[in-house]
Amino acid sequence: MSEPIRKPDASDHSIDRTDVTIVIAAHTIGGHEMQLVQLLNSWKATRNMKLVVLSNAAYAYFRDRFESVIQLDYHKTGKIWSQWLSAPALANVLRPHLSSDEEVVVSGGTIEACVAPARAVRMLRPKAMITAYQNAAYLPMYIDRRLQYRSVGGIYNMLSKLFISSIDRFITINRVQALLIKAHYGKPVSIVRNRITPFERPEQDFGPRLIYVGRLDDQQKAVSDLITLLDDAANPFREFHIFGDGPDRASAEQAVRNCSHIAVTMHGWMGHDDIQQCLGARDVLVMNSRWEGEPMIVRELQAAGIDAIVTEIPGFRGILPRSRRYSSQPQLLDILNRDFRRLTLRDSDNG
Repeated sequence: MSEPIRKPDASDHSIDRTDVTIVIAAHTIGGHEMQLVQLLNSWKATRNMKLVVLSNAAYAYFRDRFESVIQLDYHKTGKIWSQWLSAPALANVLRPHLSSDEEVVVSGGTIEACVAPARAVRMLRPKAMITAYQNAAYLPMYIDRRLQYRSVGGIYNMLSKLFISSIDRFITINRVQALLIKAHYGKPVSIVRNRITPFERPEQDFGPRLIYVGRLDDQQKAVSDLITLLDDAANPFREFHIFGDGPDRASAEQAVRNCSHIAVTMHGWMGHDDIQQCLGARDVLVMNSRWEGEPMIVRELQAAGIDAIVTEIPGFRGILPRSRRYSSQPQLLDILNRDFRRLTLRDSDNG
């Protein structure tokens, strides 16, 4: 009788293990960093991992989750050319922590965050042999900067191709993002799917309500603008509940004070289990993002039977049909009215 196949674990030294350093360039902790934890946990059985983090926030988040975490004294942020120019300074502080034969993966929520560490690694190891993930950048999404800077953003997009020569390949989160990244940067792309923690189907029914779950960030999420869009007499929903916090909370609060047609409740930041207790059976998630990679909250709430209405951007196209996406306020109001009729149909039947 043959012996059962034994899966390797993190303590198994009989298998050929690879040394890998992960340079984490995050200055805030969000969904990308949470997914990075999942990715690194899946590597524990085959890789000896060392994490090098470039911010206090990243160090505080990762030090309790992994054994070998090093914080460097490096705090450079800025546009992509500024990041490229800062690479020599980063190479100096990175040098003692990088050996000559290990894999290196750079993780950043944007391409700007990946450029400096990738170039610093290449400066330290110009003739490094390229392997499966050698000099890879774990990037959740391609951002079309025209959405922020219009015509200047188109120039920014073109220039960004010049600053990624040190990145050999990308790791991203889904097929849509892989196509966008490969089309723009012309580099090989691997896909590592996001893992989600689904919500359970709500037992409570508060009636038809709109909800938002996420960061209060007007640059990307455009939450203050969303409040204004929903505050319209043609919107049949009368309640909007916001679960989250962020740098533009004050702006969102001002938008709430200006409302005259919809009652908005801001619950602040809440954990997954606390949000679960607040969900209703006829809630509808609304998002007004200018760009996304793949918002996990959409998939997490879908598991609970809560549908979403979202903007017409690539990050949503892979998870929601065209009928759930809008690119103007009239389109948003049309979807809201259809949803409200559907969600109140049971009330009219019972009446």
